[in-house]
Amino acid sequence: MPTRAEVEAQIRAAAAGTGVDPDLLVAIAIQEVGESLNPNSPGDYQNGVAQSDGPFQEHNAGRGAGLSTAQKRDVAAATKRAAAEVLATIQANPRADPGTIAV
Repeated sequence: MPTRAEVEAQIRAAAAGTGVDPDLLVAIAIQEVGESLNPNSPGDYQNGVAQSDGPFQEHNAGRGAGLSTAQKRDVAAATKRAAAEVLATIQANPRADPGTIAV
């Protein structure tokens, strides 16, 4: 399992060039999986089956639809997907503060 520092570095590297503040993406990941930033943290169980997974807890009925567990746990790819969603939210709400965007 990667260390917290390794996961954070992967998020920051993947965030480069996305137009989204890497600090915001790290904060979102911490909110989703906890301070350890463990990308192998399944969550939101339904009938004993994890419905979301990865550093951004991509849900089977949302951004994670059709993705394998391995794809959801790929920190760089998950960061790029999260960044695209965050950027769209920022563009749709240009006056919103980062805390509101992160929700």
